[in-house]
Amino acid sequence: MTAGHSADRSLSAAHQLRDIAAADAIDADSLLAGAESVTVQVIQRSEDKVRASIGGAVYTLPARVLDALDNLDDGRPLPARSLLTGASADLSTCTGRTLVRIGVLRVV
Repeated sequence: MTAGHSADRSLSAAHQLRDIAAADAIDADSLLAGAESVTVQVIQRSEDKVRASIGGAVYTLPARVLDALDNLDDGRPLPARSLLTGASADLSTCTGRTLVRIGVLRVV
């Protein structure tokens, strides 16, 4: 292994840690927007659950999470507390953190 490969890995690890820290720092007032670089493809949808491919990984999510992502399609940011219609600020914020971690949302 060369020093260049080691430096590349260290830089990648540093970016991953930065992204994790950014997600952990999200609070109810943090503004979230869709991340254009990650695609969400619905595989199967029932009344309350959705199986979706997100950036190549498959997730089972509550249907209202996908509805929230659809509401962000216009490019306007939304406070984390308002992400899930009808949910508590805590649940919406926690969901926002998760969606930032998997790359669907970004902090503005």
